Amino acid sequence: MTGLVVISSTNVAPFHGTAIMDSVGNVELGITGYGMLDGISNVMIHAATDSTFNGTGQLDTDGDFAADPAVVGTLLPVDCKTVVIP
Repeated sequence: MTGLVVISSTNVAPFHGTAIMDSVGNVELGITGYGMLDGISNVMIHAATDSTFNGTGQLDTDGDFAADPAVVGTLLPVDCKTVVIP
């Protein structure tokens, strides 16, 4: 998986990751987002989603390879044609 993550109204960063689907359609994925050039840290996301990538995940925003307990993100599938890059 490759793509982009919109971090804020002025920051967009590339990401890459891997997803695996079980026999009933549940997807587990891992994503790394790269934001160091924009003055923010790289971000790691581990999420459990359905087959359309709707779901929630935990983020590591401080680089310690552990979930930040207060940070839970929601993943939503988005048509790339609708994304406005700042």
